[in-house]
Amino acid sequence: MTTLNKIFSLTCSILVAHFILPTFLILIVAPLYIYKSCVVFLSKWKVGIYAPLSVGDCIHVLDDIHGQPRCSISCVVHFRGRFSVDQFVNRLKLKISEQPKESYDRLTCTITRWRCVYFWKKCEDFDILDHISVNEESNPDKISAFLTDQIDKGYPVGKPLWDVVFLPNCVHAEYGTSSAVALRMHHSVGDGLSFVALVRDMCDENHAADEEIKKLLKGFRKKYSQNFWKKLSCVFQLIFINPSEGMYNWIKALKSQVIPRDLSQNTTCGCIFATTLIDLACLKRISKIVGANVSSVIHAGVAGAVRRTMIDRGSEPTGDITATYILPKLDHPGTLSNNAYSIPIITPMSGDDGIKRVTGISHQLNRIFSTIPIASMLPFNMLGLLLGAHIQTKVMSDMFTYAHSNMAFFGEPIKIFGITLERIVVASGLLRGSNPLFILTTSYNGKLFLQLVGNKAVFPNEESLLRLAKYVENEIKELDRQCYTEVSDLVATMV
Repeated sequence: MTTLNKIFSLTCSILVAHFILPTFLILIVAPLYIYKSCVVFLSKWKVGIYAPLSVGDCIHVLDDIHGQPRCSISCVVHFRGRFSVDQFVNRLKLKISEQPKESYDRLTCTITRWRCVYFWKKCEDFDILDHISVNEESNPDKISAFLTDQIDKGYPVGKPLWDVVFLPNCVHAEYGTSSAVALRMHHSVGDGLSFVALVRDMCDENHAADEEIKKLLKGFRKKYSQNFWKKLSCVFQLIFINPSEGMYNWIKALKSQVIPRDLSQNTTCGCIFATTLIDLACLKRISKIVGANVSSVIHAGVAGAVRRTMIDRGSEPTGDITATYILPKLDHPGTLSNNAYSIPIITPMSGDDGIKRVTGISHQLNRIFSTIPIASMLPFNMLGLLLGAHIQTKVMSDMFTYAHSNMAFFGEPIKIFGITLERIVVASGLLRGSNPLFILTTSYNGKLFLQLVGNKAVFPNEESLLRLAKYVENEIKELDRQCYTEVSDLVATMV
């Protein structure tokens, strides 16, 4: 039966990639692209329009922005001290006025439509103070509930899609901090890498941190730097192999195992959030022994934890766990923009050999990064173009088991007004309700954090989400134990 499923999926992927997809591109995508280009050109003479939304922005634009949005990025920054609201407001005003035109103008814009195309429009009555508020609460439980509610809280109509909440009494004994600031913006304004750049720009001058961001962007692009013959090989792969291979992975994603839902829970009841610390030294040790990068080890640990959660809830370990792994595109400018795409990472649910899981995921990532991933970026550009035309295309609710992404901040602590930024906690909304679980790994100041956002229909309370986080820790420890055993056996054999 497994062989028949593979043959069927492979046949479907070839048919779709070489017959259905070209027809779709010619008859639908190309006319839409031409129409949008013409409208954008004519908008130069339209009063009140600032700039068009990119195809990346349009992926998030059909969200319930003013009701209960699922496409928001929330961040809580904990500080070892306090600073005044006026200091922050003055610096933000300065950044908006000083930065190049395309950097932070989205913070002063709202979304409008003209001729069925989405545009940014300058907010005529924009005032930074409308987006700044203070919460004097000091009760840790109430603060936690408030921050969780921020994930899917609506935005005011007619105002730019961001806000900042000061928490001067948010004391965290574990972090050694005495205040915090909660930042939130809608995903149409920018993606995760944009958020990193925004946090960095609001802090004090730090040339080392600036170099880290440049190194991050340069290092990612360097993965795709290739000689002439490699580029020629990529062209042939793009024509003959990549479309079918990419379509095969997406078809397999359609049949991925789903985390069982609690039917007694309302599917629109909101989100739950949890965070925990991961042993970075352990991850690096496993990575060195197995010969895979740290991202592959994290993916394997998360996939193993999701597998255990699904088995606990009665699922049969016979299918595949598929994660949608979100990455920045090659041309990401490092400012407020949406330049991201996703790829399916497939892990068999059968078997509990963690090392095989790591090597399998590592092979998939190497395969993706060994060629220019145009075939992976194209579906996202097409989706953004369709949504930008206000076509009600929706992501299938059971297309992936969960979503996963990484967010790297800085290796050394940064400061704002001389006060040390101790910890950054990030939570992303569940995109259009398409996945019941979003997992984000963030690194800052030599520490790696696992941040989880779950749909309450699947994870009704924080305890159920923390249980999943504990499974991730256990999976990584088990991987470390397996690696130690293999090395010990190898040494014993050599002796």
